[in-house]
Amino acid sequence: MSQDSAKIPYLPEPIAGLERLALNLWWRWDRRARLLFRTIDPTIWSATRHNPVATLRMVDPNRLAQLSRDKEFLADYRTVMATLDRALDRNAGWFPETYPELAGTCFAYFCAEYAPLHSWSNDDFDAETAIGELATVALRATGPVALEKTLGFSEAGEVEVTYRWDPAALPSDAWFAPELSLALDPGVTFEPAPAAVWRHDIVTMSKRESGLEETVQGVSITPLWPASLGRASLALGSRPGHAVGRA
Repeated sequence: MSQDSAKIPYLPEPIAGLERLALNLWWRWDRRARLLFRTIDPTIWSATRHNPVATLRMVDPNRLAQLSRDKEFLADYRTVMATLDRALDRNAGWFPETYPELAGTCFAYFCAEYAPLHSWSNDDFDAETAIGELATVALRATGPVALEKTLGFSEAGEVEVTYRWDPAALPSDAWFAPELSLALDPGVTFEPAPAAVWRHDIVTMSKRESGLEETVQGVSITPLWPASLGRASLALGSRPGHAVGRA
């Protein structure tokens, strides 16, 4: 028994499965499961910010006993629990139905080709702005691995980004790989040419009554430069032949 389940003081036997439902995040994606918890006590459900475990802890035991005899609630409860059981059935769903010959196969997804050495996302940056041929913003990381990132903005709407770092602070076989998350790909050029460029759609999944819905929210672009370079740049929305990295 988990610590959370131990703090649910009382559930009548006919609806004892509410504990299992509350402790499985599956309920977040099923509208009927959410409505079931709301039916228990709408006021508590709202006060707990839609937390089923907290709701079951706080609700009056008399209310739970009443619901365990309520035919309409019990019908909804059985429907939700049956749906949960189907969702957890490893032999049901798209994959086993599409690839029945792989039933029972164990899969593992991993990539041992690259290991992160340093991420500047958690470092503090000092900023400095200047107005000239380009409006520029220079960002300097104050963490253990120095990085200077300069953004230049032209009147034509082009954006140039120049990166400078200390190659001595990184292994000779390391890669510098800045990731760009863009709503649209305006056309990106690189200097020098990267060893590779990873491009992937940024996709979100939502669950509807009709099934899963996939929405492309943007594009992720990641160039890979040898860390030994110490400098690289890119331009967004640049014209053909336009020089980048003037900063």
